[in-house]
Amino acid sequence: MYRDLRDKNTVFSGVLARFPVPLSLEHKGQTERAVGELVSGNFFEVLGVKAAVGRTLSAEDDGKPDESPVVVLDHGYWQRRFGGDARVVGEVLKLNGHALTIVGVAAPAFHGVEVGSPPDLYVPLMMKAVITPTWNDLENRRFMWLNVMARLNPGVSRVQAAAGLQVLYRQINEQELSEMPDAPARFRERFLAKQIQVLPGFRGLSSL
Repeated sequence: MYRDLRDKNTVFSGVLARFPVPLSLEHKGQTERAVGELVSGNFFEVLGVKAAVGRTLSAEDDGKPDESPVVVLDHGYWQRRFGGDARVVGEVLKLNGHALTIVGVAAPAFHGVEVGSPPDLYVPLMMKAVITPTWNDLENRRFMWLNVMARLNPGVSRVQAAAGLQVLYRQINEQELSEMPDAPARFRERFLAKQIQVLPGFRGLSSL
């Protein structure tokens, strides 16, 4: 559904996705636990976040699965773990046993989109199979696991965006229903009657 919303909507200038994940990080013989996020290639662009060093992720990192073995460090983590050394860009570290190259460091004022839970590093969403080897489901439309955020087009209100998404959302649900041929009529009726909500995200995500 994320790709459908990203590519077919008419009310957003950009739509991003992310998923937090615990990681085992190894660098130069030292191993530790780290907090990571799988993010779409446009994650930093949609949020307007630049790189302090090197580069952030880009649309090119949304290509084929496992073809972008790169990682962007959170600025605070870069300072704590690597002493703010810019020479770390280009080095290789291992996440859950797989080698990824450090390509950049996020801007210092950025602490992620989840309130109170800044990640240590960001990995392209398309690397999910190696980051979560026990469950992939990258192409499973019925598996709900991503947080999706978007930037409104200029002049479009949140209410207008929600209204403008309903036709697309019904089309998405119709496609998903086509993959459930044995679903009973009452279920199909309720499934197609669902409405999509657009909630404010300027304060970030919070479980509170």
